[in-house]
Amino acid sequence: MVGVGHWVFWSVGWKIPAVALVHASFQAQGFLTCFVVGFIMTAFPRFTGTWPATRLELASLFIPLVCYLFFELQHQWMAAQFFFLGAILNLIYFSGRR
Repeated sequence: MVGVGHWVFWSVGWKIPAVALVHASFQAQGFLTCFVVGFIMTAFPRFTGTWPATRLELASLFIPLVCYLFFELQHQWMAAQFFFLGAILNLIYFSGRR
């Protein structure tokens, strides 16, 4: 709802600030990243015949993505990108171990 909720307000005539950048970031770095992370963390272990993701590995990707969302909503772009980069690096590390 975060990614599309502002369009509901806009459609009923409420004046909202320009949200194009935030919307694009939520869709590309939020929704799509969660989709890719979910796919890679379930498919890689099955494709390679290795162990599934541990709780620590899940948390190491979940926490940075939640922090990304929080800082993006606060309009703190650099902090949001820092946490997004952390999630990507954790995903590369996860994939490399498999």
